[in-house]
Amino acid sequence: MNKEDTELDYIKDYLRQHGLKSTLECLEKEETYRHISDKRREGTNVDGDKTKLSKLILENKEKSKQIAKNQETYKILDKKHKSVLQCARQIFSIVINCLQQLHNIKDGNQVNENLSDTIENYKAQIGKYHKIIMSDEWDEKTEIMNQAVMIEHKKKLFKAKEEKNNENIIEVLLSLRVNALQISPELRKNLVYELIRNDILNLEESKEDTFVLNFLSYHAYNLRHATLSLISIIASTYKGVEYLMSNGNSILEKIIDIMKNQEDGSVIQRFCIAILQKMSVKEDTIPILMKQGLIDWVIKLLQRSRISEIHIFCLDFASALLANILHSNLTLDYLEKNSHICKNVKLYLSF
Repeated sequence: MNKEDTELDYIKDYLRQHGLKSTLECLEKEETYRHISDKRREGTNVDGDKTKLSKLILENKEKSKQIAKNQETYKILDKKHKSVLQCARQIFSIVINCLQQLHNIKDGNQVNENLSDTIENYKAQIGKYHKIIMSDEWDEKTEIMNQAVMIEHKKKLFKAKEEKNNENIIEVLLSLRVNALQISPELRKNLVYELIRNDILNLEESKEDTFVLNFLSYHAYNLRHATLSLISIIASTYKGVEYLMSNGNSILEKIIDIMKNQEDGSVIQRFCIAILQKMSVKEDTIPILMKQGLIDWVIKLLQRSRISEIHIFCLDFASALLANILHSNLTLDYLEKNSHICKNVKLYLSF
């Protein structure tokens, strides 16, 4: 039975199901005579002749239409609701980024000449989100980070690199990070997968890591900060870690090198420790981390925190990094061959 069936169709179906063949034949003959009669009465109003069953079926169809309409309205409202919530999260993320900028200025790590571009970028994004919130209807064009936007970001990034325009490189990298932070945590993984699928760091196309290493090799604070912030987002998933290591260990080793040369508790050091902690979930990274002396380095960092205050973020992520390294079976063999490091571990754990 479908939505267009009449009351007779329902009756005939009932008769078939119960094996009332003769009654069904009589009904079909009667239906033929009625059809001829209806043709003769064509143009007249026969609504008043409708049976109770006809009226019941008609009312049921009207109710079904109303339910379908309500469901469609609910879907639109649900999309709008989710869009508004997403915008609220995005605006909140911008606020967090603004606070981070203020902390950087306070610590003397912010280059003032880039502030105007950052402010304009935030203004544009807040304006976009405000427009979405104030709109009465949800529009698919208001999606935060679609495929077209992703491709456009990659084109701008490549162009800025070719032109050696650090300000534009920073703008694109921070825009990608802000978009990632603005998405709810349960959806962020999908965005990371899109970043990987579009090979945003050019690791798959070039088969080498020079694209990223060039950014990390610049001593310009803002460029290094923007690059590490995006790497941190990508490293938040296992697939992202595999992507960062798709051409070898050079990115991982470079991040370790940068981290060791930073002042304890600095923003750059925080990013590096967080990235290494995330990447340490992949077993293949453990031998590299041990070879680079990360066990000893982390223990000494934690020991230094007893003498002078170090940002709690560094201590939390460094402890988690150490736990991931020590959890690996590969570490046991390493500690057996490096007794001096093993002593440091025992000494620290005894406190």
